[in-house]
Amino acid sequence: MKWVFPPFGMLVSVATFLLFIVGATVSSAVPSLSIFNLALWLLYFLIFLMAVDASSRERAVQVIWPFLTGAAFSGLVGVYQMLAGGSVMPSHWVDQAFEGNLVRVVGTFTNPIFLGEMMALALPLTLALFLLRQDWQDRLVLIGFAVLQALGLLLSSTRGAWLGFAVSFCALAVLYDWRMLPIGAALGASGLSVAPPVLIQRLVSSFSLADTSNAYRISIWRGSVAIIKEHLWRGIGLGAEVFRRVYPEYQIIQTPTPHAHSTLLELLIEVGLPGFLALVCFFWLWLRDATDAVLSQQGNRNRRWARIGVLAACLAGVAGHMVHGLIDYTWYNPRVASVFWAIVGIGAGMASSILRKVNPVQTTDVDALRAGEDNLENVVGNPLDAAAGTLERTLENQGISGESGSS
Repeated sequence: MKWVFPPFGMLVSVATFLLFIVGATVSSAVPSLSIFNLALWLLYFLIFLMAVDASSRERAVQVIWPFLTGAAFSGLVGVYQMLAGGSVMPSHWVDQAFEGNLVRVVGTFTNPIFLGEMMALALPLTLALFLLRQDWQDRLVLIGFAVLQALGLLLSSTRGAWLGFAVSFCALAVLYDWRMLPIGAALGASGLSVAPPVLIQRLVSSFSLADTSNAYRISIWRGSVAIIKEHLWRGIGLGAEVFRRVYPEYQIIQTPTPHAHSTLLELLIEVGLPGFLALVCFFWLWLRDATDAVLSQQGNRNRRWARIGVLAACLAGVAGHMVHGLIDYTWYNPRVASVFWAIVGIGAGMASSILRKVNPVQTTDVDALRAGEDNLENVVGNPLDAAAGTLERTLENQGISGESGSS
């Protein structure tokens, strides 16, 4: 059985980006540190291709269920950690204003940010499947999953993940039924009304420059921009470990950091502007195909959602994750990055399948077109033979026979 690949343009942009990350490894400031990250990127794109193949064969749900189960389990572990008094937290996990009041859980991860990122990726898929499934047992399980994942997201106290999920929910609501937006707003307001004051303060602090975490990020971004200006075209080399080695030369304050705290800045720093643009091109093609596929489906809401529900969840999840990536390096953890690229692959495969059904001629391969031409010729016959036969019948009707000769 042959693999099903993504559309040609998307495949070319992936291959182009891979060339740039190989170049970033070879020209790295610390090549030995970049080799491991090159292997990770190759793994991510293998996962992407496997997800494309699975979803093109209508096996996306079989891929998604194990992920949702694992995410729910991680949320459950987070709830247990909260009830047991929380995990041991380094001081830099909690801002000075909340020290002693805020407990952040990590679930099955080593950092609350990773837990928040994973829950924000899982929740849109869980909600989409809940709207998709008609079996009450499946719906009951999905409600349990959603509750555990939402608790994990909330208890991680990761503000970027909260923002990302808010964007994902809005996108999912618009794609399903815009009337979900006021329902979601009402549920959010109800949740805030009963939330502990420390969580409300944590949310409000997102918009304050007096917050130590915000001030810390801004200083890192300033140093990161200085690196980009000096290494715009080639980058410094693949991997956050290389960034950690180079950053002290550009840091604004004497505070070390493992990465740029922004996916956008981190990629620009690692692979340079050309590699970054290759990846932007890939996501543009992905977004275009996913949006076209979703908008191509009309009709009854339930039947429409049965066709596009999972794709809409992938679209919403990726959108929220990328918004979160503006203020955090969301691919720092390989587990989170692997899940993200699997979701991207599922979305690409489903979009391609839907568009093939909508535009079968445009998406048919060369062999199929040739087969169609052969079939047409068998039905119609050779055009010259048909014309000769028509001329001969016309002459016979006028009393002129090819055998009579001249009078």
